[in-house]
Amino acid sequence: MFHGIYTIASEQGPAGLYKGALATILKQSTNQGVRFVVFDETKKRLSNYCSMKTPVEMVSGAFAGFCSSMLNNPIDVVKTKMQGKDAAKYAGFVDCFKQIYATHGWLGFYAGIGPRLIRVMLDVSLTFSLFHSLKRNVTAFVTGVKGEGH
Repeated sequence: MFHGIYTIASEQGPAGLYKGALATILKQSTNQGVRFVVFDETKKRLSNYCSMKTPVEMVSGAFAGFCSSMLNNPIDVVKTKMQGKDAAKYAGFVDCFKQIYATHGWLGFYAGIGPRLIRVMLDVSLTFSLFHSLKRNVTAFVTGVKGEGH
């Protein structure tokens, strides 16, 4: 890590350490925003059909991961290219976006979507279901009251 930081700073100056920062901020903020909204709405709707909390949370999390990946994969592709070995050929976020579109069209923004969907859907499914399960169990332990769905 330190060698990488040193090399980038030596070759590109301190600004090189922040290449793709805007794209990273956009990616992460849209990721989390979409995930929480989709998870909450999906959980509410699925709870009408299934009373088992953990499976509902797992499916809701997987769907939230799917939606966030599909929405922000274009931003992720731009971010990855701006931070990759060919980063110097992009003047910034908009230039990188234009070059990807000119070269590959809209499908260029969904490069690598298959493996990313699998990873993110599993990650978000497990994260949300484990968090909510832990929250229920800690609350039950602290209050001494077993909640619904235990």
